[in-house]
Amino acid sequence: MASQKKTSKHDKPGSAAVSKRKRIKLEMGQLAAVPLLDGTYALIHVAQCKIGMIAAHYAHRAKRTEQLLEGLTEAMANGPIAMLKVTGDEVRDGLWPVIGYKDPMYPADITYPPSMIA
Repeated sequence: MASQKKTSKHDKPGSAAVSKRKRIKLEMGQLAAVPLLDGTYALIHVAQCKIGMIAAHYAHRAKRTEQLLEGLTEAMANGPIAMLKVTGDEVRDGLWPVIGYKDPMYPADITYPPSMIA
């Protein structure tokens, strides 16, 4: 029995594996779309990317990535629902697509929690 190549759920038929995709440069201010289990997308904003990535997660969802930009000002005015500390690989690998840019304006204690300031 011939062995089959293992694929990731992120691989598209006929495409190279995720590791062969062009990496995206992670930058403060990027807006990215996070795919959710129900098929919608959530909005995150890169607040810091010097030590991993700290992203503001907003209560703004859409069926398509480009729809996240609609109502962006209002969504961001309400403030983030969470600050996430993650590696940033999902953005770099293109799994969380960058959909725009907005200057980050978060207090230092949010973007650099005490555990990260030595």
